[in-house]
Amino acid sequence: VSVFRRNGGGSISRRLTVVSLVTVIIPLAIMSLYLYLSLTKVDSLGTLSQDMIKVLMGPYSQMPGIMSTMGNQQTLSGLYYISTPDQIVMYFGIFTGMVVAILFLFFIVKWNAQYVVMPINDLVDKMRLTGRGELDSYCHVKTNDEIGELTQGYNEMSGKLTLYINNLKDLSNANSRFVPDPLIKALGKEKITDVKLGDQIQKEMTILFSDIRSFTSLSEKMTPKETFDFINDYLGIMEPVIRNNHGFIDKYIGGAIMALFEEPRDACNAAEEMQKTLELFNTERKRDKKDPIKIGIGLNTGKLMLGIVGGAGRISGTVISDAVNTAIRLEGLTKRYLVPCIISEKTFLLLSPSMKEHCRYIDIVKVRGKKEPVKIFELFSDNNRDRIRFIQQAQTSFDSALSLYLNRQFSEAAEVFSFLMRAYPTDPILKIYFERCTQYTKAPIPEN
Repeated sequence: VSVFRRNGGGSISRRLTVVSLVTVIIPLAIMSLYLYLSLTKVDSLGTLSQDMIKVLMGPYSQMPGIMSTMGNQQTLSGLYYISTPDQIVMYFGIFTGMVVAILFLFFIVKWNAQYVVMPINDLVDKMRLTGRGELDSYCHVKTNDEIGELTQGYNEMSGKLTLYINNLKDLSNANSRFVPDPLIKALGKEKITDVKLGDQIQKEMTILFSDIRSFTSLSEKMTPKETFDFINDYLGIMEPVIRNNHGFIDKYIGGAIMALFEEPRDACNAAEEMQKTLELFNTERKRDKKDPIKIGIGLNTGKLMLGIVGGAGRISGTVISDAVNTAIRLEGLTKRYLVPCIISEKTFLLLSPSMKEHCRYIDIVKVRGKKEPVKIFELFSDNNRDRIRFIQQAQTSFDSALSLYLNRQFSEAAEVFSFLMRAYPTDPILKIYFERCTQYTKAPIPEN
């Protein structure tokens, strides 16, 4: 970009003055000069005869009485006459003046187009691009006049505007990492500056809550910096999984993640992908001679209040709902049932048939803080071969054993669970039910 400053002012005014001179005054001067040269005084002819007077008078000599009043030497002396050569000179002068005017006009039009019209059109085009958001539009300064100064002013303005808008974008991007864009859109706002304390909306969403198992004991083996780096490494690989499945993270709580999804299938896809990503993460940790980690994931769907809470000096986007508490409790149950992911019946019923094939019924539980019992299901990823093999080969037997168990036929149910345990020794659910049946055949059966 040319950086150019003109010195002084009125350049275009001076040029317009020159234009007026060369297109009007000079051609007129030329024509006036030739007109003057084409005139000859009658006195230069000497003594005039009557015939010469008639020639000078031309057709007027035929008018009655004109010769008696004007047709004499004294009357005509001091006047001018135009001869044939003078007339030729006069015509030549007029023609020359016109040619000079046309030539000057041609060059002035060209100058006008090159140094006035084109720079202004270029400036207008660049301003339109700037108006459409293309902030890297600059003009070349070609003239040392008001147009050049205007162009330079536009370039400086465009540069400052680009810097200002880029700073705003950086600020907006930074803010969006604290208040996610999906939350802003869910509140019916276009941008974060439209959000204010108390904005809220009720929606049905699926909550995903995950946590690192035994995080406290794990962090005791690391320095604070190592713990901090570990958390960032773990969250750094899990955050894109949630974002790529159309969810957004509501908050981090140490090694725990709470995320929200519009669609239950997206939440389940994210949970499955988190399990696969964890396997890759643990492979790297083993390569670095570090202990692998395990996580638990709980999913629940329900109505919630999504909004902005806080005070005048600090606000935050959050979600308030009993459905959130249930998701947190379901994550806690993953430790008891020794499975990586548990989803509620409400979430299960909203899944497609193909997604339900990656789920299996586990139990009916009374979640702490809720009066009504909740049916829970295990959600496993498609690379969990043991679970897929179990669903394909033993699901019918498992359902029969569950039916016997729910009808309090514990001895018969224990036999089926024992048979299944021998075929699938790594399945934790079979062992839990077998131990229950064994316990209930020896001890009083609880009312619930």
